[in-house]
Amino acid sequence: MGSQTSRTSTLVDWFPVLRPVATSAMSMWSRVRGMAPIADFVPGEYGAVLRLTNKRDDTIIIKRIDAVPVLLAFAPGRKIRDLIKAQLRVKPDEVGDAVAILRPAETIEVEVITLNAFTSRPADQKIKVTLQWRASSRSMSSRRTTSKTITVKEVTDSVTESHRRRARPS
Repeated sequence: MGSQTSRTSTLVDWFPVLRPVATSAMSMWSRVRGMAPIADFVPGEYGAVLRLTNKRDDTIIIKRIDAVPVLLAFAPGRKIRDLIKAQLRVKPDEVGDAVAILRPAETIEVEVITLNAFTSRPADQKIKVTLQWRASSRSMSSRRTTSKTITVKEVTDSVTESHRRRARPS
């Protein structure tokens, strides 16, 4: 019996061939799907804010921002009208306006409002915040969602840091 060498292919053997294909596919997917807005919770001037950044080449419209459980509301400004609308937005379909409109490469801050139930929750309580958005170049039915999770403690820490900054101006 002669010695017969069998060669089994491994992923390592195919890597030089697959890498350019995978890179091209990811690049194409990114162009077709586009980039979601970046959402980060940070200390603002008067408390916690949700900083939204548009990395797309076209304008995006943030239709809703919802928190589950409903412990937070979101307002595009600090005017009474903005704060009232933020509390109404907690109830689905109460307010038809967009929460925010972001031009390409624009960053805005949306005020975070803690609702009454917030203070009775444990510090490690997770809150899932979901943005419903669409690109202005797409149809009204092309809604997308982006989610971010934060804890009660992280929101409280942002508010505390905001107050500390105001008390100690730079």
